[in-house]
Amino acid sequence: MERQRSRRRVLQGLGALGVGGLTGLAGCTSGTGDDGTPTGTPPDGDGVSTATTTDSPTGTPAPRTVTDAVGRSVTVPAEVERVVALGSGGLRFVVYAGGVDRVVGAEQLETTNADRPFRPYTLANRQLTDLPTVGTRKSPDLERVLQRDPDVVVYGYASESDADTVQEQLGVPVVVTRPGGLTPDLRDGFFGTLDLLGTVLGTTERTESLKGYVEETLADLESRASGVDPKPQGYVGYLGRGKHGLTFTQPSYVPFAFGGVANVAEGASGTDDGGGGGGGGGGGGGGGGSGGGGGGGGGGGGGGGGGGRKGATRITIDPETLIQWDPEVLFVDLGTETYEALDAPEYQDVTAIANDEVYAVLPTRDYGTNFGTVVADAYAVGAAANPDAYEVDPVAKANEVYETFVGEGVYEGVADAYGEGFGPMR
Repeated sequence: MERQRSRRRVLQGLGALGVGGLTGLAGCTSGTGDDGTPTGTPPDGDGVSTATTTDSPTGTPAPRTVTDAVGRSVTVPAEVERVVALGSGGLRFVVYAGGVDRVVGAEQLETTNADRPFRPYTLANRQLTDLPTVGTRKSPDLERVLQRDPDVVVYGYASESDADTVQEQLGVPVVVTRPGGLTPDLRDGFFGTLDLLGTVLGTTERTESLKGYVEETLADLESRASGVDPKPQGYVGYLGRGKHGLTFTQPSYVPFAFGGVANVAEGASGTDDGGGGGGGGGGGGGGGGSGGGGGGGGGGGGGGGGGGRKGATRITIDPETLIQWDPEVLFVDLGTETYEALDAPEYQDVTAIANDEVYAVLPTRDYGTNFGTVVADAYAVGAAANPDAYEVDPVAKANEVYETFVGEGVYEGVADAYGEGFGPMR
């Protein structure tokens, strides 16, 4: 009853202030993750949560204090039964951490799913689309958040000041997450996010299990990739949702690093078409090779025109640059609407196209990185480009990965949503 009275007082205060939503709360961060999404670490620099617990004299579990991804000390209830997820990756990692049944509200982008049915964590947990909405990705509606009566708000990529503001106005603990990535330089952030949410939700058995699976799977991929020599020269195009073309690529593409493919675009410059909107990249493009990668970098820079940025998350290159790079194997991101350029006369002498070495991969990014898809794509890349080193069925492996990450093997659902799945494009 006291909690209900307190909640009503806060709602009245929000109404008096005219505060329905706070615009732009998810924006202030630093660094980049696997998909180019901004990341950050707490003052100690490791991104790993800490927690302290003091039980009451009667033995009843007491609130816990955790350190979130921006170094804030946050006291959360001993038992967290109701969670609202905000920001890029917030809901995804609550699902990863085994808390899907506790989510009572999420952003409109997460719950309105009719034309975006391809997030694996939503496909595996369709009840998420029926959640009450608590605002948009850039403007959470704090009144709606409070109406959901959460024990904790999990806020992906919020800045310290924004998290403090929301926590102060709601009177509800706000825990910031910044998931890092799967490459060695970013992996502590990924595991630290699982540690943090496992502590907050009381699901450490689940998060430790997922961490163990990820460690084992990445070690398998790295072992397979290390045995590929020389690595085939590869290119990925058509990245991004919408009408992006074959010349829209990514200099650092993680599935290549784990799939034993040298990215011909590694280190290249071009027209920067989205920076932080990239998907599945970050950290090592797979040893781009001195021939294709180095020469390509110069070509991309020359053809990019104004706005070029070396190492940009995603860039547009000139068609002549792709022809000059002449990749041996080419991958198509299935998030794009059409793929006519594959049949364009000017590309027919590109080795990959001439030899029908053109394969599909699933988009890794939708409101942040779908990390399970990064892993699934890596096996698909390896199986296509290096079949002797990657003797796996990529479809079966994808279902295993999705079942482990999100609770159900949803590869077929993801492939159906995109109209195609792994395998040759031509």
